[in-house]
Amino acid sequence: MTQIPPGDPAQPTPPAPQYAEQYPQQQYPAPGGAYPQQYGQPAPSKSNGMAIGALIAGIVALLFCLIPIVGVISILAGIAAVVLGLMAMKKVPEAGGRGMALAGMITGGIGALVAIVALVLTLVVFNEASDDIDDWNDEIEEINEQLEQDLEELENQG
Repeated sequence: MTQIPPGDPAQPTPPAPQYAEQYPQQQYPAPGGAYPQQYGQPAPSKSNGMAIGALIAGIVALLFCLIPIVGVISILAGIAAVVLGLMAMKKVPEAGGRGMALAGMITGGIGALVAIVALVLTLVVFNEASDDIDDWNDEIEEINEQLEQDLEELENQG
């Protein structure tokens, strides 16, 4: 059998595979170019700093309202939340944040009221405890006096 050496003009060359037809190429933008915008840019978000401050102060007021000594912080934070919330409500048309301002006012008001009630109850309990301690002290002094009198009577008898 005779073989034709490669590269012989008598041998037909097979056609080159057409990969470009099988796998279409995706068009990429030129370097430095931008991709086309499909939906447009999002609207700039509005933020109302006073509304955010009111919400944070209101949460702080709720967190500290039941701690007896630290409850004063809750009262101050609650007042600040209500004031910031009212100021933020005036800015709602320009800056938004109505929900945060309202939530800050509500949480601040509740936190301050609960802290005031807790503070009053704490003072009442401490006052009652102080009165009870004074009563016990008086009773102990009476018992000591009675014991001293009984001891003197025993010494005089014996």
